[in-house]
Amino acid sequence: MRLLWCLVAAAVLSACAKSLTAPSGVQVGGAWTGLSTLISASNSECVGALYQARIGRTDVMNASISQSGSTLSATITAQNAAVSCSYTGTATSTGTFVLDVSTCQAATITGLRCANGTVRDLDLMAGELNASVSGNRATGTNAETWSIFETGTSNPAGSLTLNSTVNLVR
Repeated sequence: MRLLWCLVAAAVLSACAKSLTAPSGVQVGGAWTGLSTLISASNSECVGALYQARIGRTDVMNASISQSGSTLSATITAQNAAVSCSYTGTATSTGTFVLDVSTCQAATITGLRCANGTVRDLDLMAGELNASVSGNRATGTNAETWSIFETGTSNPAGSLTLNSTVNLVR
């Protein structure tokens, strides 16, 4: 009798376990377009002042996001900045998604002249987009970290952090 009870309990638990599924992530796959607005720029190098003067400016963003379950891959292009990056990330069951930069085309800015005449080059080192989805709208933030170099060299001169708000529609 005890063996029969164990077999029945095991069968019931097994059947229950098969019906349990993890909540799926928010659906974000598709083509998105919208605006990114610079809200802050910080560093101790002369480049920071250049970008601080650009606070409030917008750039048109186009995003193509592929989704498999909660796993995301995306290509996002900023039109004015002429930068196109590939991202990977995840969608959550709570209506949010996160995308991290994996590679970029034209992720280097060369010959940026500061107000004091110093010339700098910038390389994009990291970027992360965090957004909440409601229907066909996504709102959130984008953070980028750039390394600053003396122009034409690999001599570091600092780093730059740019933060933007993001508003997208599908």
